[in-house]
Amino acid sequence: QSVTLQYGSHLHPLVKSVQKMIGINLQGYRVDRRYWDDTATDLFAGKTLYIDRPLEWASSFIPKLSPKLLEKALLAIKQNPEDKIIFLPILRSEKALGALAIWGKRIREEDIPTLSIFANQIGSTLQNAHLYQAEQERSAELARSKAFTAALSTVAAEIGQTRDLDRVSQVLGDELKKLGLGNLLVRLSADGEIATIDSISTTTEALDSIKKFTGVDLKGYGIKRKYWARFAEDYFYQGKALFIANPVEFTSIVMPKIPFGMLEKALKVSVGHTKDKAVYLPLIEGKEVYGILGIWGVDLREEDIPALSIFASQVSATMQSAEEIESEREETNKVTRANRFIRTLSQVALKLEGTSDPDNILDILSADLSELEISFMLTTISENNTLLTLRYISIPEKWRNVVEKLIGREAANFTFHKEALSFWYEILEEKKSIITDDSFDAAIKGISSASKIPIKTLEPGLRRLFNRAGWNTIAIWHPLISGNKVIGTINFWGAELREEDLPALTIFANQIANAFENARLYSAEKQRSQDLATSLEEKNVLLKEVHHRVKNNLQVISSLLNLQAAKISDTAILDMFSESRDRIRSMALVHEKLYQSSDLAQVDFGEYLRGLSNQLMQSYSSQSRRIKMNVEIENISLGIDQAVPCGLIVNEIVTNSIKHAFPDYQEGKITIQLHSTPNNQVKLLVKDNGIGIPSSLSLENPSTLGMQIISLLTEQIGGEVSILRKSGTGFEITF
Repeated sequence: QSVTLQYGSHLHPLVKSVQKMIGINLQGYRVDRRYWDDTATDLFAGKTLYIDRPLEWASSFIPKLSPKLLEKALLAIKQNPEDKIIFLPILRSEKALGALAIWGKRIREEDIPTLSIFANQIGSTLQNAHLYQAEQERSAELARSKAFTAALSTVAAEIGQTRDLDRVSQVLGDELKKLGLGNLLVRLSADGEIATIDSISTTTEALDSIKKFTGVDLKGYGIKRKYWARFAEDYFYQGKALFIANPVEFTSIVMPKIPFGMLEKALKVSVGHTKDKAVYLPLIEGKEVYGILGIWGVDLREEDIPALSIFASQVSATMQSAEEIESEREETNKVTRANRFIRTLSQVALKLEGTSDPDNILDILSADLSELEISFMLTTISENNTLLTLRYISIPEKWRNVVEKLIGREAANFTFHKEALSFWYEILEEKKSIITDDSFDAAIKGISSASKIPIKTLEPGLRRLFNRAGWNTIAIWHPLISGNKVIGTINFWGAELREEDLPALTIFANQIANAFENARLYSAEKQRSQDLATSLEEKNVLLKEVHHRVKNNLQVISSLLNLQAAKISDTAILDMFSESRDRIRSMALVHEKLYQSSDLAQVDFGEYLRGLSNQLMQSYSSQSRRIKMNVEIENISLGIDQAVPCGLIVNEIVTNSIKHAFPDYQEGKITIQLHSTPNNQVKLLVKDNGIGIPSSLSLENPSTLGMQIISLLTEQIGGEVSILRKSGTGFEITF
């Protein structure tokens, strides 16, 4: 169907300039049969052709060239366009192998018989050379195949001595490298949806170079099934090997996100060439394909597949054996580690039972968990269930200093809103334990939210810290639950932390919560006992003071009686004594409230006024039957120096209202109001809606004992008093 120009006596250095001129590489140039069909028919029939118009014939033979350009090219190589050409068939066993073209200015048609004999001799020589070359190639291939198989057997034997799975991959790569071969191991996921590159026999620099050009980290890279499904169905799942003449092109198919040119450039820079051939062989356990072994190299051939298939089965058997040993080793390590972990946690739990100091509890945790290479952070939650306070973080001081430098403050007692934890609801509300695959991600989001520092600002320093401290691990978060209430959180992380530690840490977290809550209750009870002791001491002191004040109050009563006696002009002694009695009782009520109070220095004056008003209404029950008492007061505490005078003032005003504001048993209302003012004062208002007091009565010139008492006692407490005469009578005292 085509002919190829294999040799020409004119192909000397001068031809290079001609090839550049015509844009065709003559050596190995192939011409499709349709351009020389008539010529081919004659040649294959064993006929000799004499071409007397070579330029015209060459133009049809190489249609890409115009006659003018062809003539120019022939002249450039000092070839006369008018030279005649004789085409002689090269036959062997009556089969045309090709043709010999001879030209020159001395060529004549009558030279054909002699040249035909010459062509037959050349044909015989070429055939013998071809046979010899084929035999040489077959012998070389046989020797290569034996050497290749022997080399693979040596590699398999070397790998077979390895029982460590990671070591198998390393030895495989090292031994194949000695044969000039590269390799990769790909593992299929259990559901067959992802093919993950487990290992690849190239340098870290090469992998970095590929990542730089493509943005892909090949080690651990997962390829979705849709990109390699057809290869798996046609080859791997049928136990067949796949030969790839152009691995770069194949790689671009299964990894389409990487542009072909970029991939080719990356491979060229990383491994130095892109002309390798590759064979991908299924790794089979039983009847299931669990992985793929890829082997590549410049000299790799499709004929190597049988030997490579045997080699792949040997590698698979070694890997399966190593995996079984690795699995047993891991299981043993898990049991050993779990026993050590539980033993350590049990020892910590015993120590926790023997302490009631919260800080001591945290120090015990830090010391014992550090032996397991586990760090932790403990927070407590506020009473309103909104704020978390960092109570303790068990990291070395040098790392703590880095953290505090990053956030610009001390880490201890750092308070932040609970929503700074991205999974706060699951921990604090649903009371669930959380496992995060990336402790760094959770840490930087929480620190940024709590400190109000942008993630971009924190990331470089925090990333360096995590890398240096080895904290790029999983993290386990637990709620601290006491009773049915979440009292805080505890977060564990560390190089030795495992997901399977979750059950043990959950129990441990509950023990910590109980120990912490017991310590808190103990501290609270201890403080309460101290407060009670202090209170008892204060009461002893105040009781002595009360006796002193009672003596002074009796002197006040004596003075009041003297003042009242000085005003008597008739025999209404009983009335005067009644009023005096009420005054005495108002003072006695203050002392009564003090004795009933836990604070002997302060009187709940609101409660006192309620009791005083009830007492006065009962004292004048015959006159107060149609009077309504309205008490509107805040709970304000007063010292005894203010409570006694205020009580006497209220006693004086209320008594006067009951006796004089509602003559002839009229209905009425007396109001007592007590509240604090914005400028930290107390306002006391006592008023009635009775007939009012005479306009002649005033505080400036008090003519009655009651007015004198109100004026003097207001002055005693450093207050101001005013009379309200609208709709009855009212007294407003501010102090």
